[in-house]
Amino acid sequence: MRGRLLQVLDGRIGKDRIDVPPRTRQFAALAIGLLGDQPFSPDARSKDGRLMSQLLWQRLTVIPHKKRDVPIALLSALGLQPAVGVPSGVRDELRDLVRGKKLRGQSFDPQVRAHALTALVRLGSSAERALLGRLLRERKTPVEVRIAAIVAIADQAERMATVERLAAARMLERALAQEEQELLVAGLLNLALGEVLGADLAAGSTRILDSTKAEDLLARRAEAMPWYLQGFAALALGAAVRNLDDGAGPETIQHYRNRAVLVLRKIHADRTKEEDVRAAAALALGFARDLPSVEPFATIVRNPNRSADYRGYAALALALVGRRDARALDALQTVATAAGPERLRARAAMALSVMGDGASVAPLVRELEEGGRT
Repeated sequence: MRGRLLQVLDGRIGKDRIDVPPRTRQFAALAIGLLGDQPFSPDARSKDGRLMSQLLWQRLTVIPHKKRDVPIALLSALGLQPAVGVPSGVRDELRDLVRGKKLRGQSFDPQVRAHALTALVRLGSSAERALLGRLLRERKTPVEVRIAAIVAIADQAERMATVERLAAARMLERALAQEEQELLVAGLLNLALGEVLGADLAAGSTRILDSTKAEDLLARRAEAMPWYLQGFAALALGAAVRNLDDGAGPETIQHYRNRAVLVLRKIHADRTKEEDVRAAAALALGFARDLPSVEPFATIVRNPNRSADYRGYAALALALVGRRDARALDALQTVATAAGPERLRARAAMALSVMGDGASVAPLVRELEEGGRT
C-alpha cells in the first residue's frame, strides 16, 4: 500500500510517468501519514518507519509543486511517522527549515515552515520543545511560525516535566506583556498559558501558581481586556481548571479553581459584556463542569430573545458540564425537536448526543437529510 502511494506521489507507475494532479499527490502523502501507526517491514532498513521517513523527506525538494499544499502534506505525513524511525539528520534539517534556512537550495514560505515545526514537535522531545521558546523570543519569527509555536506549547503541556511547564509559563507571560501583537497571536497566548497552568495543576503541582503571576493575569485579562481578547482569556481560565474536580486535591489548587469559576460566573452574568465574551465564559464554565451553571444555561437555551449563536454555545456548555440533569435535557430536547434556526437545533442535538440521550438521534438524522450547516 505504501509503495503504491509513493508511486502516486512520484507520478510514476512502474517505469511509466503519469500526470498526477497536485491535490492527488497531497492526499497520497496524507494517506501515508495515516498509515504511520501500522506495522512496517521487520528488516533493519524499514523497521520503525526509518526508510519511509527518509523517503518522505527526500521528496520534499524533489516533487514539483507550484503551491505549498504538497510540501505541507509531506511534512504532515512525516510528523505522523514513529518518532524512533525519524533519523537525527532529518530532524536537524527540519529545524533548519523551521528557522528559514534553505533546504538543498530551496526556500519555503512561512506557512510551510509552520507545518515543519508542527511535525518536529510531534516527533517529541525536550530538545524540540526548547526550540518553541526561541521562536517566540525572536522578533523576526514570522507570525505563521509564531502561531504554530504557541499551539505546540499548548499541545505539549501535559508531556512536559514540571520545570519545562514553569519555563513555558514564564515565557508566555513575557510574550503576553509585549505590545502590538496580532489579535490571533495574543488570543492564543492566553489559551496556551491556560493549558500549561491546567496541566501543572492536574499533575498536583503548584509551581506555576507559586512562581508566576498566571493566577492573576488570566483573571484580570478575562475581566478587563478589550472585549475581543476577553473571550480568549475566559476560555483560558476554563482550560486551566478543566481537569480539576470540585472539592478534590490540595487546598491551594481548590482555592484557585473556586476563584476561576467565580470570575467566569461573574463575566457570564454581566449583561454589559459583549455576547461573544459571555458565550466564551459559558463554554469555560462547561469546561470547569460547574453544576450551578446548569440552570442559567438551560434558561438561555430556551430563550428565543437571545441570539441563536449564544443559545447554541449555552447548549454546548451544558454538554461540557456532563451531567444528565433533567433541566438540561428538557431544554435541549425542546430546542432540538422544535422549528428554529438549523445551527441552534444542530448544536442542541449534538449536546444531547454527547450526554448520551437517545432523543438526539432524530434531529441529527434530519440535519443530515436536509443538508443544513452545523
